Amino acid sequence: MNFNAFKKHRAHHVEWMTANGYNNADCDTNGEFSVLDVFSSEFDVFVDIGSNHGIFIDKLGQDSSHYVLAFEPNPLLSSILLGKINRGSLVQKAVSDAKGFGQLNIYKDDTVSSLVGRTDLMPHFTNSVNCIDIEIDILDSYKSLVLQNLSKSCFIKIDAEGSELPILRGASGLLKEVPVMLILFEYSIAWMQSGYSLKEAFHMLDKLGYQIFRLTPFGLESIRFYTPCMDGSDYCNYFASKGVKISDFLRHEILPSTTNSWSKIFLFSNRE
Repeated sequence: MNFNAFKKHRAHHVEWMTANGYNNADCDTNGEFSVLDVFSSEFDVFVDIGSNHGIFIDKLGQDSSHYVLAFEPNPLLSSILLGKINRGSLVQKAVSDAKGFGQLNIYKDDTVSSLVGRTDLMPHFTNSVNCIDIEIDILDSYKSLVLQNLSKSCFIKIDAEGSELPILRGASGLLKEVPVMLILFEYSIAWMQSGYSLKEAFHMLDKLGYQIFRLTPFGLESIRFYTPCMDGSDYCNYFASKGVKISDFLRHEILPSTTNSWSKIFLFSNRE
């Protein structure tokens, strides 16, 4: 193989990964903003866990049609977020499956700050970590606040650098009680470092009556079963819904899956 052939194979590999929703953190192209757009008129409460700089709040816009409940424990980002929330609340706590106190690891790139110690990151990056004491709560503590502002449905976005599963556990009451719910959550290698598995998340959501999808740039690919290979992906996003008929919003197609079977994918109209 010469170098030009190598480049061609590498480009095809990158295209394959991107098309299947892996290792693309650009919300404009990986489907995250697309799924928010599709359902933005269907929910009136937006729970933003791991708000960071508030790019999802920016995407929703400054109108008062959505009540925003934002969680961001990094105090350096508070003033930024408060300036973006037109109607709602900012909670300066981390979220998990138990109340208490802990330490937030704030790295020089504050988009990867988390409760989880990121041992996968290079020492030159982690050596500059700033650890601060923070309060930890569970999402179920805010169930009454969500229900008070809910008339349509709730959209929960979770980006917590490896703490997504305990956050879901701590929201089991809310996930069960709200009849129409949409959840977007991130999966990354940080899950494996923490000893968490997608199997636990999928089984929990399945028992609560949720449909599960993997997010791709082109739509939502239905997940029928958990397979261990899913935990081997570096980074991707998953979407779960309850009380919503996805086919009312997105056109579906049947296509070959990455295994020896067929898969149903619900296409975003703006990416076809």
